[in-house]
Amino acid sequence: MSTPVAWWAQDALDAARTEADRAFPLETGGVLLGWRATTTEVVITDLVGPGPRAQHHRVWFRPDAEWQQEQIDARYALSGRTVTYLGDWHTHPNGSPLLSRKDLRTLRRISRHADARIGQPVMAVVAGGPKWLLAVRQLRRPGGRRTEPLTVTAY
Repeated sequence: MSTPVAWWAQDALDAARTEADRAFPLETGGVLLGWRATTTEVVITDLVGPGPRAQHHRVWFRPDAEWQQEQIDARYALSGRTVTYLGDWHTHPNGSPLLSRKDLRTLRRISRHADARIGQPVMAVVAGGPKWLLAVRQLRRPGGRRTEPLTVTAY
């Protein structure tokens, strides 16, 4: 069995860290875009930030979902329908990169949401600040309760 990997474009990784710095010490986040190469490999090519109407607080944030959906749709169309939604990313300012119970519930909800079209969604957490730690996990099976870590490799 191969080690699960998240291949993450350096520009998108830098954008996540820049957004984390911008919002610190408040939480922020967005969505991850790319494609699933295999059952154990995802390729993150791009990310979408929180959006102009997002609400940022110390321990949670609410994205501008309508704006995010417009961004996802546009990037999907521009890519020739290859770059799709993979999951979510968010920060844990002054916190740990571990997934919270709410994060796990969100992953399960995504896996069950027909419009998301992803049974094994990915969740990335950018934690700490101003020196950021990164952890990426994916749901092991659709609707399941267990996640597995993905090794992040920038490209």
